[in-house]
Amino acid sequence: MSNDVFQSRELVFGNPVWILCFFHEVLMRCALINVARIGRLRVVECNILTSNKFSRVAQKNTKLYKHCCPGIGMWNEPTDKELARLPNLYETEEVAARDKLIHMHFFLGGCDWYVAEYGQADRLFFGYAILNEDLQNAEWGYMSFDELRDVRTPRGIEVDRDLHWRIRKASEVEKIVAAEREQGREF
Repeated sequence: MSNDVFQSRELVFGNPVWILCFFHEVLMRCALINVARIGRLRVVECNILTSNKFSRVAQKNTKLYKHCCPGIGMWNEPTDKELARLPNLYETEEVAARDKLIHMHFFLGGCDWYVAEYGQADRLFFGYAILNEDLQNAEWGYMSFDELRDVRTPRGIEVDRDLHWRIRKASEVEKIVAAEREQGREF
């Protein structure tokens, strides 16, 4: 754990409260995004006391940087190594939709994105999307990885990756099967 600290100015029932925290990856997230909570306190204003040192560290470590800065990254973002293991775009084109392997699952609220392929040059996923639990309009298609990374709710909640996902055929994913049947297709 680093000795760097930051100060956050909290407002509790109209009274300012100052909290000193050790500079830790989880705390850096709340320090800069300004929407996280520490206990029951909402972070209103934060001042990094060692901002020059932090900037140098963040620039060298993009994974650390994405945890600290708003608009960058997602929860449990796949690494380049994990993305490289996915089939390339169009590699499974000859495979029937029901037999395509779903390698990753992303979610946010009632939205689910199931990934079958990835194009590294364009940073595009190919897979199945169900938005707002709308099974009637769920479909196979392309999804921009960068746009998926940038999705935020008004409260700052980000898209998350299912870390417990195991690779399986699309025909074994309950929500995909339900959506296809809802649209009158036997899957």
